[in-house]
Amino acid sequence: SYALEADTDSFIVPTSLTDGSHSLRLYATDDFGNQGQSTFVDFGVDTMLPDTPVLHFPIDAACIKEIEPVFDWLGGSDAHSGVASMALYLDGQVMTEQIPAGELEYQLGEELEDGEHEWHVSITDIAGNTGETPPEAFVVDTAAPQCAITSVLQGAEAHIIIGNSEDVGCGISTIQVFLDDVLLGEILDVPEASWSLQWSDPQPGVHELRCVVEDLAGNTTESPQVFVNIGACTVLGDCDPDSGWCGTVNVGANCIDGSRCTKEDVCVEDGTCSGVAYVCDSPGVCESALEAICDGLGGCVYLADAGAPCDDENPCTYSD
Repeated sequence: SYALEADTDSFIVPTSLTDGSHSLRLYATDDFGNQGQSTFVDFGVDTMLPDTPVLHFPIDAACIKEIEPVFDWLGGSDAHSGVASMALYLDGQVMTEQIPAGELEYQLGEELEDGEHEWHVSITDIAGNTGETPPEAFVVDTAAPQCAITSVLQGAEAHIIIGNSEDVGCGISTIQVFLDDVLLGEILDVPEASWSLQWSDPQPGVHELRCVVEDLAGNTTESPQVFVNIGACTVLGDCDPDSGWCGTVNVGANCIDGSRCTKEDVCVEDGTCSGVAYVCDSPGVCESALEAICDGLGGCVYLADAGAPCDDENPCTYSD
């Protein structure tokens, strides 16, 4: 107990109170010895910092594409006086100090610019003790990455697809290459500027290639498609950005167009093999034009016209 002067209206306890619950009662004594007393006033002492939350999103060193991200965290409590409120700080400025106890997220009402940012959360208990999380940095990246297929190198059993890529933000995560709308392969840990992918067992014919690139923030971009003609008339190589065709045509080279009723087959400007068509309509003696067959060399194979009249040029025969 402590003795106070009669006109005292405040009192500083001369010794430190321990954390925990305490009770206070005042006694008043007049000059005649009469004594009155107040009711007990219960109060607590809390000098302990509250348990700070764990920052969840954006995590430290994260790269995000959201310009109005929802910041969220895990935990945050006070086992003594209880949590009063929380505050969120972004780039050294308080965004709000009115996050109620128990809330685990907060969405900004303004757009963030591309670039580096830093955030942290403070938590204040009812006694006024405030704890702060360590700050965590993140990057906002809304810039779309780019990729392109630049050439196709011809091999004996496999071709090599060459491409380039670029990202002005956090960097590239993956590149996917599609052949005729089917995933051909995926490239991870993409180096800047250039990349390559093996195209095994290429089949003859015209094919479409494209790449899809994703950066570390989750932005994706699809490249323009390019075309490859796998055949005897095409020498694969660089892709023309205007036409989309990769390689050149060996115009005039001998080839086989696959038709038995053409001859003098050569490669033409569109990369195909084309020959001069001919018709088997001149059967010889004892030959029938019906179901005549081209031999692919400019000649014809005719079926025998059995029973048709002819002249064997022998005067000693008749009913030829």
